[in-house]
Amino acid sequence: MADEEEELLTCVGVAFSAYPALCALPHVVKAVNPFVDPSPRWTIMRAARYGFVRLLDRLALNERRGLITQEVNIDEAMGKAAKHGHLAAIQWLHQFRPEARVSVFVLITAAEFGQLEIVRWLHDNRSERCTSAAMDRAAASGYLNVVQWLHFNRQEGCTYDAMTGAAEFGHLDVVKWLHQYRAEGCTVHAMDRAAANGHLDVVQWLHEYREEGCSRLAMDLAAQNGHVEAVKWLHEHRTEGCTAAAMNGAATNGHLDVVKWLHEYRVEGCTSVGVRHAAANGHLELLKWLYKHYSAVFQLSQVNIMDDAASRGQIKALQWLHDNNVESCTTGAMDGAAARGHLNVVKWLYANRAEGCTSKGMDLAACNGHSDIVCWLHTHSSAGCTSNAMDLAAKGGHLDVVIFLHENRSEGCTSRAMDHAAENGHRAVVRWLHEHRPEGCTTDAMNAAARNGDVRLLDFLYSERTEGCTLRALDRAAYTGQLASVRWLLSHLPEQFDEPERVREAIEAARRGRADHVAAWLRRHVENHIEQDES
Repeated sequence: MADEEEELLTCVGVAFSAYPALCALPHVVKAVNPFVDPSPRWTIMRAARYGFVRLLDRLALNERRGLITQEVNIDEAMGKAAKHGHLAAIQWLHQFRPEARVSVFVLITAAEFGQLEIVRWLHDNRSERCTSAAMDRAAASGYLNVVQWLHFNRQEGCTYDAMTGAAEFGHLDVVKWLHQYRAEGCTVHAMDRAAANGHLDVVQWLHEYREEGCSRLAMDLAAQNGHVEAVKWLHEHRTEGCTAAAMNGAATNGHLDVVKWLHEYRVEGCTSVGVRHAAANGHLELLKWLYKHYSAVFQLSQVNIMDDAASRGQIKALQWLHDNNVESCTTGAMDGAAARGHLNVVKWLYANRAEGCTSKGMDLAACNGHSDIVCWLHTHSSAGCTSNAMDLAAKGGHLDVVIFLHENRSEGCTSRAMDHAAENGHRAVVRWLHEHRPEGCTTDAMNAAARNGDVRLLDFLYSERTEGCTLRALDRAAYTGQLASVRWLLSHLPEQFDEPERVREAIEAARRGRADHVAAWLRRHVENHIEQDES
């Protein structure tokens, strides 16, 4: 831990060494030091996360001098240091605040990320306990050395999640060790998840040495993820079987080899889910194969396969479905393609299909900033749009779309346009709407700017608009840790906010939001008011 004398930064010492005359003026050297000191941009929490112990020393000195106002969460700081293996930082925090209590999650985190040295140090030097989650998570992460140490040195043990998690992620050595030395066992999820992730060696070992077995999810998930060897093995050695979800999942993810195998050796088949997802994901060869063997599924009137393909921009699948007379298309096809920016699909549907689109097409294209589609639909479609188009374009910050709709359409917008633009920090859109549209905004605009810490937007709304904000603005700014907004509200609207009861409510909001620096600043603000009143 550093002493109270501020340490001269190395870069300052080197720079001044070139000027002996200035070195003879230590007060000048000390005056320069703070200007190049990066520590004010750091917190103890962040320095601990990166393990910068020398920086922690400097931050501690700043705190003792009153230059750091936020309260330090030792528990969270230790947790971050434990995750990244910074034992020296943990030891520093332990000495910095020896009276601070930390939660069980510090040791659990160290175990989960395989930091055995930290686990041992916490065990030897801290009095807090941990839970069975320590061994459970170490096992799932494959850290056998941590599992073994916890087993022989701690009393918390583990649960069946330990073996289940180890199996899920393919850590067969951990599974075997737990089987030999622990009695908790596992559940059917162990084999299910091992199969899902293609860990066939784990599946085979569990089948031979454990009795929990698996469920139909094992083959379903193995098929979905393309693990054909696991699917074959489960079919030959287990009796649980699968469901139609197996072929549906394989079709969704384009695993044609799995689909063919399931068709030949299983009877569950597929449903419209598999067909729709294969089309939506552009698996054209698989789609053709399904059409040959499961054509009845394509003809179900409630299955809008072309809509799914269009909305995902799968124009080759769309053309094939059209050419093969799969009549499963609605206005949702063009609406979905427009929403996702697939202009080529929109044009193809316009030229080859009769369904057209609805006003949702332009509304959603505007929402997502697809100005080319908005312009094209305006020219070629009679469906038009609603006020949602400009509202949503403003919300997304798409000023070019807002301007186009203003100049070419008559639907206009609502006050939600400026409110949402303010909420998302789109100052240029807010200014443009203020200058060109009559709808204005509500108090939600300034409330959102305060919550987001957007002081420039607060300045604009305060000087150019009359709606103001509500009492919730201060509480929300405090809760989200926006000190700049808190200070702005108290200085610009003191008659609305700068009253003891309102400030106390804001302090409580900051506490709930764990914005300790805001709570500390507000407490000092109240104290200063009291001192001024007394004087």
